[in-house]
Amino acid sequence: MDGYGYKESSRGFIEDWRPREFPLLHHEGRRQAAGTPGTDAEGCVYVDHAGAALYPVSHLDQCRALLESRLFANPHSNGPIAAPTSQLIEDTRLRVMRFFGASPEEYTLVFTSGATHAFRIV
Repeated sequence: MDGYGYKESSRGFIEDWRPREFPLLHHEGRRQAAGTPGTDAEGCVYVDHAGAALYPVSHLDQCRALLESRLFANPHSNGPIAAPTSQLIEDTRLRVMRFFGASPEEYTLVFTSGATHAFRIV
């Protein structure tokens, strides 16, 4: 398995960043999680990525920083904070479309609560 772990990736080798980004999958993190009531992480292998993806520590840090830096409101309301929230959602929609090379004139991107909801509305 010469290509295992993205050894040539500019983002680094998976074995180097996995303990930092996913501490609960790392040996020490599993031991800590195993001591948490309701969990038994010792010897656990996580395979339900499609159903509930694990969140990297760096993503949690970025989300926390964003949530601590500004107010968010229901984008469907008319309050003074709703407009910036709506704009952030629209900016995100366009950013995702650009990532996939999809023109807003040709495609519509709809955010849903999950895969089941998405399949139901298609």
